[in-house]
This record gives sequence, structure tokens and C-alpha cells, in this order.
Amino acid sequence: ERTMGLLNDIVRNFREWIGVQAAPQEPCLTMTVHEQALLRDEGYAARREEAQRQISLYSKKVAPPAVMTVRTVVHLVHYRDGTMYVSDKEVHDQLAALNLCFAAAKSKVSGVPLTWKKLTGDSMIRFELATHDPDGKPTTGIERRKSNTRAFGSEEDTSKPACIKRYVDGGLEAWDATRYFNVWVGNLLTGAGYARYPGALPPDDGVVVDYLRFGLGPAASSPNNLGHHGVHEAGHWLNLRHLWEDRFLDTPSQTRGHYGQPPFPCCPTPGANHMYMNFMDYPDDNVTCFFTPDQRAEMLATLTTVRSGVWY
Repeated sequence: ERTMGLLNDIVRNFREWIGVQAAPQEPCLTMTVHEQALLRDEGYAARREEAQRQISLYSKKVAPPAVMTVRTVVHLVHYRDGTMYVSDKEVHDQLAALNLCFAAAKSKVSGVPLTWKKLTGDSMIRFELATHDPDGKPTTGIERRKSNTRAFGSEEDTSKPACIKRYVDGGLEAWDATRYFNVWVGNLLTGAGYARYPGALPPDDGVVVDYLRFGLGPAASSPNNLGHHGVHEAGHWLNLRHLWEDRFLDTPSQTRGHYGQPPFPCCPTPGANHMYMNFMDYPDDNVTCFFTPDQRAEMLATLTTVRSGVWY
């Protein structure tokens, strides 16, 4: 494990040297991929509109009868020489981080300013690794591939880089997206990850997280080693947008993302605060810490409608 940590440090330093930052200025590429899909996929806009219609029609004031547990599969792709490796422990650490964050555990929400403490709460959403594969065979919910491909781009990129979701490109194919939450982990050409909104084609549906932002380490390192980028992308997969793109009444209006360790209050005009500690913003992992009631309602509505087959 120590050897893997040293190798990952070497890769991280090399990426920084050539200008491919582990945490680039725009870490989440979800909107970029979404916009590319609108241009490339003739049916995407209609599917996206229909998914949004179903989600919006759902009565978001109705609480779920119990915890909704999302059936999850993690596809790990690392280079053939053993670098970019993510252990099973890191996968379990990431799942634990997802569950702490979605449960609004005390250890997470302690960083919420008093102004918004009343907005914190349990989403009633949890994530567990699948115990059976699409053919009904027992599984750990983790699959791996040693690949000849060093780095991957998105499936919608017009330059057509290798895609981590395609076996022919050195990646791994999605499991049935109507039954599983697909998570891919590998070395990305740019960005820390991206998600596909409801309406994406089944082979593309799920989230992708760069291996340097997945889990608690040793690949991931401070200040982004609490698994919160995975939480951010899961939020997108459940139909959340960035704070500067959403329409919710309980997320203050803001025009940009935040990075690092912003001061509080952080506002461009008197009387306005930016909710930069929300999971759908960009600060360091030890800063982001909660979802609002409107965000939680949106995620529950998404699971209840267009993603109803992935949970139990």
C-alpha cells in the first residue's frame, strides 16, 4: 500500500508539472458534458425534458416511507503498470463518505454557519455496493480492469478521446443503469469528474470521478481526501445543479463557484451570503458539508420517479 502511495504521488506531481492539475480551476465537468450532449445527441433534449417533467410533478412534500438504499457498482480502471490504483478499502471509504454526507452526520454538518443550521437534515438516501450482478451472480459491487489507456475523456467530447465507459477504449461498460448507480474511477484527461443527468443514454448513465479525488487516500490527498467530490457528482446524478445554476428558493443567489477556503460571510454585495459550504459548490472537502431541504426533496423526487429501479 505504501508503494502504491508513492507511485500515486509521482503521478500527481507529473500531472501538475505538465499542467494537468489534480484539482483544476473547473473541477466538475457535468455542465460541459450536458451541453455537449445537447449538440451531439438528437434525442437527449427531449429525454431530459421528460425526466424533468416527471421529477417536477412528484409531490416533493411527501417524505419517503423509509431510507432509500441505492444499489451501487464501482468500475475501477487503472493503468497496466499499477499506477493510478484504487484499493477496495478506498471504495468502501468513499461509500462511507457518501452515507455520512447524505445522512447529515454531526461530523459533517458541524461546519454549517448558524444562519443555515436549520436547513440541514437527513436526505434518507444511502448507498450500498451491489451484492448481485445483472445476471444474478454474487458480486462485491467492485470490478477492475488493468488498461493500456493512460487517461480518459468524456463520451460526449467532440475530439473523441478514449472513454472510460467503453471496453474497446480500455474502460468498463455500464451495468444496467435502470437497476444500478454506475460509478467509474480512473485517470481523467481534465477535471475531477462529471455526472450524467436523468435523460442520458443507459450506457453513459452514472458518474465518473478522477482517482485522485476518490475515497480518503492514499491516492486522494489533502485538501480533497474526504470523498466530497463523489458526493458532489452523486448530487448531479440525482438532478441537482451547481448553486449558480439552480432554481431553488433556499439556496441564495450566486453567480460563480468558490475554491479553497473561502471566508464567511462571503458575498459580493451587502446583505447577501454565498452558501459555498453546500456540496454543490467547489471548495475544499473540509469546507463543503450539507444539502438544503429543496435539494434533498429534488433528489428524493428523482429517485421516486426516473430512477425508481436503482434503490430498495
